[in-house]
Amino acid sequence: LYHSDPSASSLGFIGYTYGGTIKNLTIANSYIQGNQRVGLIIGSAGSGSSVINCKTSGVVKGSSSVGGIVGTMSNSLSKVEIAIDRCENAATVTATGDIVGGIIGDSRDVVMQGCRNTGDITGANYIGGIVGNTYNPDTVKQCVNLGEVDGASYVGGIAGMGSAAITECINKGTVSG
Repeated sequence: LYHSDPSASSLGFIGYTYGGTIKNLTIANSYIQGNQRVGLIIGSAGSGSSVINCKTSGVVKGSSSVGGIVGTMSNSLSKVEIAIDRCENAATVTATGDIVGGIIGDSRDVVMQGCRNTGDITGANYIGGIVGNTYNPDTVKQCVNLGEVDGASYVGGIAGMGSAAITECINKGTVSG
C-alpha cells in the first residue's frame, strides 16, 4: 500500500467504515501520508466497527489523529465488546500536530485488548505508544508498547491523555516529552 496526499482526510486501506469488521489483515512495508484521521488499516471508524488480529508495518504520516492501525475510532451506541483486538503495529507513526498512537490516534467508547506496538511514535501533544487520546469509557488492557514515544506534552508509553481504564499494560519503550 502506497498513498501520499497530504490534504486528504480519513485515509487508510479503508478510508471510513461504519459497522464493519476487518479481521486477519496484514499490511506490510507500506507508506501512507494524509492530513487528519490517517491509519494504515482504517482512517476513520464509526460505531460498530472492529479490527481483529491485524498487523501493520511501514510509515504513517499526517497532521492529527494518526495511528498505526486506525486514525480515529468512535464506537458510541455500539454493542461491539472489543473494537481493537490482538492487533500489532510495527510502522513508524509521525504527525506534525496532535493525537498520535501506535495502535489508534483518537478513541471514544473503544475497548482495546491484546495489542502490541513496536513502531516509533512522534508528534506534538497527546502522543501514546498504544493510543494518543482516549475518552471515558475507553478500556485499554493487556497491551504492550516497545516503541519510542516522543512529543512535546501529554506523552505516555501507553496513552498520551485521557480517561480510559488502563489495566495489565506494559511499556518498555523510551518516552520523551
